[in-house]
Amino acid sequence: MWGALGVVVLVGIFLQTHLYLSGIFLLYGIGTVVSVLLLQSEYGKRIEWVEKLCHLGTPPSEEQGCNAVTQSSSSKIFGFSWAEIGLVYFGGSALALSMAQLTLMQVSPLPLLHFITLPYIIYSLYYQAFVVRVWCMLCLIVQGVLIMIAVAWLGHYDWHLRDVSGINVVDSLLTTASFALIAALWLFFKQVWQRERQLVPTKRALEQWQNDSDLFLSHLYVQQPVQMNHLPHEDQIGNPEAPITVTMVSNPHCNPCKEAYTELTGWVKYFEDEMQLRIRHINSGEEQYQLHEKWAKEVGIEFTPTLFINGYRLRPPYAYQDVWKHVRVLAEVQNKTITI
Repeated sequence: MWGALGVVVLVGIFLQTHLYLSGIFLLYGIGTVVSVLLLQSEYGKRIEWVEKLCHLGTPPSEEQGCNAVTQSSSSKIFGFSWAEIGLVYFGGSALALSMAQLTLMQVSPLPLLHFITLPYIIYSLYYQAFVVRVWCMLCLIVQGVLIMIAVAWLGHYDWHLRDVSGINVVDSLLTTASFALIAALWLFFKQVWQRERQLVPTKRALEQWQNDSDLFLSHLYVQQPVQMNHLPHEDQIGNPEAPITVTMVSNPHCNPCKEAYTELTGWVKYFEDEMQLRIRHINSGEEQYQLHEKWAKEVGIEFTPTLFINGYRLRPPYAYQDVWKHVRVLAEVQNKTITI
């Protein structure tokens, strides 16, 4: 996303017909980027250097820094946060400026619109200083950008030739369409980010569940064990005396099988005394693997890769990526069973 945004900014700068317009476009681009960073913070998409910047001079907590400002009730208008409004404003202005250059139209609505936004600077500074009593560094950058854009427009805008009465309908419609397009794009991505944020607690709970060895063992050993007698042409990797035998049913046309093979062979090397890997091949079309095909049909293999750990089938929500987390516990259980 950031790469695409950088390309858009560079192209936009290139499209400007005057150096000062390139500078103004760059400032709009900076405002857009900072607005996106604020939105990422709002939606829990943490970036380490942004978090450090937001908490500059304050304790690293949700009640301090940028979060204290952006997530407060007064930072929203009709349900939209200042960061959302900033994204639409800066992004829409940048798009309108570029479109005006492409269509050789005037850009008169943009300076006038910008000066209407300047009271927000006073409000935001007052709100940070006297209401929440916390400074949002990204918000201060936004206010600095707004001031620089105002100075740029004030210094280069021909007020004598382009007064309010000189604004034409086409320019206004083009500017409005630019803002509407950016708003529509944001509403689309907003829904995606909201769904991702709603899934965060579920993902964390699932990760904790998958990392719990007791739950893993309970889920594994509730499966009906399968007879895993050695088959001809079965690949064996690692220590044949290792207490944990992971058998993978593989398919030569299966990309996930290749990924699983790469990861599992790495863990076999790491757990050289506890784990070995065996590979059984199906759907290969080779005569030497006919017994593998017959066995797979008998035990009801439905997809590849399918894993068995000491004869117990590994079923969802667990996958080959979770095996390494529980190898040591599995080995301890297996060794106790052998001892008994």
